[in-house]
Amino acid sequence: MRTDWLVVGAGPCGIFAVASLLRRGAKVTWIDPSFSTGRLSRYGSVPANTRNDRLCRAFQSLPHLQFAPRQASRAGPSLARTDPGSTASLQLSIDALRDGSEALQSHEAVRAVQGSVHLLAGDGDGWRAETCPSGELRSRNVLLCTG
Repeated sequence: MRTDWLVVGAGPCGIFAVASLLRRGAKVTWIDPSFSTGRLSRYGSVPANTRNDRLCRAFQSLPHLQFAPRQASRAGPSLARTDPGSTASLQLSIDALRDGSEALQSHEAVRAVQGSVHLLAGDGDGWRAETCPSGELRSRNVLLCTG
């Protein structure tokens, strides 16, 4: 099966790439070993340096992330409930990214594959990726979002 796009990586770049592609009507195969927001999850206690209103606007600009309903259902602190003019710990952004990742993985136009790419080669009409443990994936285009 050939999809429009293969996105490699599920950190912040991969999440926003998949959401942006869905907004354009693309069919996406998305591959990552763990879908755990990348290395960002190591830095949850670090203060963010971007104002909360700017982060919220970025999330809200991509409806497939389902930012508002997922933030509303979150118990305790959430990025959507912070003071818009202030900054918060990165953990709130990580939680919002995790929510967005879960929403994207369940989207009908996304095939989420847990695994890794070992070989990527042009095949004349797009790209062929050899993956573990899934085997071969084919797409017309590739985005590498591996940090």
